[in-house]
Amino acid sequence: MSDFMPDSNNHELATVRATDLATSVAPMKLASTISSDSPANKARVFNATSGAVSLSATAEKDGLVLDVVDIFQTVGVRKSRNVMLPDSPCVNTYLLTTDGTTYMSQSDGIARSAYDLVSPSMFPDCGKSLPDGCLHLAVQAKKLANDNTIKSLVIVG
Repeated sequence: MSDFMPDSNNHELATVRATDLATSVAPMKLASTISSDSPANKARVFNATSGAVSLSATAEKDGLVLDVVDIFQTVGVRKSRNVMLPDSPCVNTYLLTTDGTTYMSQSDGIARSAYDLVSPSMFPDCGKSLPDGCLHLAVQAKKLANDNTIKSLVIVG
């Protein structure tokens, strides 16, 4: 349930209770190609989340190809760009590469692409059974008329 309250200019602002937000968000689908059955894998996931670099700050540069060996996702919170609006739930997507770098994104498009890539009908082992032992991925970004950007992962080479 939302409440409306006037601001200092007598405009009505919608406020959303946290419980309302939690019940209005569709269940998130999460993917992982790393099992958590061993202490080594648990440490690998922990270290990846602690040391991840921003995908948007680095990998979205033209021509950068990531050699991804594992993908995992967690529930996250995206900070609102507008101080009058609440933060929103999102999916944190982590891409682990052959050089040991982990990239993280909160993009909905990246999350969807990653989830689809490691689905049972695609590459559930994240390409480990392929000759190179990984998936060669790049970020594709399409600018929309409203200045938003739709991002996705694409397979290259």
